[in-house]
Amino acid sequence: MAAQITTCVLCNDDQPLDEFHIRTSEHIFNQLLDTFQKRVKSHRSSRNGIELKVEVQQRNGFVLDFSQTPDNKGNHILNITPEAFQRHNNKLDFLCTVKNGRTRRGDDILITSGGILHPFPHYSFKDPNGIVGQQRFVQLGAGESYQLIVSFELAETAVSNFKIPFYISFQTFNQTKAMKGFSICRAIIVSIHNNIAEDIVEIGKSPFTHNKWEDVSVIPATTNSFAAMRPDEFPIPKKYFRTMIYGLRRDFQDGILGELLHKLNPDYVTRENYCDFFHILLWLEETSCILGISCYNMEDVRLRCITSKVLELKVPGLAEKRPSVLKGDCIQLKVQGDHQAYEGIIRNVTDSTVEIDGVFKGLVDTVAEDPETNIDVRFMLRRIQFERMHQGVKQVVATGFVDNLFPHESLLNNPVHESITLEQTDLHNQQIYDNAEQITAVHKIINKTSRSVPYVVWGPPGTGKVEFYV
Repeated sequence: MAAQITTCVLCNDDQPLDEFHIRTSEHIFNQLLDTFQKRVKSHRSSRNGIELKVEVQQRNGFVLDFSQTPDNKGNHILNITPEAFQRHNNKLDFLCTVKNGRTRRGDDILITSGGILHPFPHYSFKDPNGIVGQQRFVQLGAGESYQLIVSFELAETAVSNFKIPFYISFQTFNQTKAMKGFSICRAIIVSIHNNIAEDIVEIGKSPFTHNKWEDVSVIPATTNSFAAMRPDEFPIPKKYFRTMIYGLRRDFQDGILGELLHKLNPDYVTRENYCDFFHILLWLEETSCILGISCYNMEDVRLRCITSKVLELKVPGLAEKRPSVLKGDCIQLKVQGDHQAYEGIIRNVTDSTVEIDGVFKGLVDTVAEDPETNIDVRFMLRRIQFERMHQGVKQVVATGFVDNLFPHESLLNNPVHESITLEQTDLHNQQIYDNAEQITAVHKIINKTSRSVPYVVWGPPGTGKVEFYV
């Protein structure tokens, strides 16, 4: 009888949980992220003799005019004005000092790894000595310290809040006791605001999380919506989703990745791979949007009953389109800790609130009876635009128009007779007659000098493209 193969629930249902897999960077990353989300309270504290101190570094000799406020949730919060951030060249370095607070000789600690817990382009983690992160360990004796750096950088100053969780992993090193591994997880929040005094109260209390909803069933909305009628002719194939999350990295060992790359071969669009190529690119874009909107999952928020059927939800960042929410979008709500969610339709959006209609009456009654009910919120991606683009790709191939996009070289041998001439009175907009480039473009188009190949008319706004019709 064959032995049963255990699969890894953190990475993929089909991924065998063997000795090789648990050592991969993918599994270590997912394990740490899962631990941070489920056990952040126990992992944010200094323990086993290790102390972690986080300080922001001065740049260009300027005195920092900010307040750094540690809280009891493992957050290191830095409030800074846009002007001060610019004086630091739009970059901040957070010096993370790890100290082995043990006093007995031989009670050494190994720093085994470190990094940020999910990809974010504005944050980076590095070891100035180039040791941690290169599959090498740093050994700290009793009382010794070591410094690592978390950097935050923007191309241009932006007024907003930026948060990233990071971790540092350790292993005890005592010859008389069994070795023990553990991690300390913290989060750095950079808040760039003009009025720090007013904003500081809210920092660290953002309702937005990145927590996934697991084992949740959904009761559909009672009100129909154009956005709620989610077509599914071209959904992301389930087998592709996990691989697409990692962006089709060629160093990612996965059989599905090989299948996708084969369909994209030879890395550019051809007549043969046109359909697969653009479907895959659209699925990648949708995956990115799904990951992006999941960052705005909300926890422990309150709803307000406007009427017996309509609920109101405060959403920070709506004015800045973070998250981007439109009338007719779907939203899912559930009582915190419950595994039953209820879908609603957004019927109105303001700079700070959304009004939600069509929610199951039982949830509305619960909120009406107890306005302090803790609610979790999940915004849903509007898929209709992706469906339309997939349908366009399908039609290009189904109608044979793909032949026009990839014309055969033999067309060059077909003579072109420019028999049509233009007079100024022939033009809808007679002003372009004196514009040599525009009149030449019109002349070439009406004489079909490209044979059966379509023209692409391109130009900056206001340059007369709308006039190009025959």
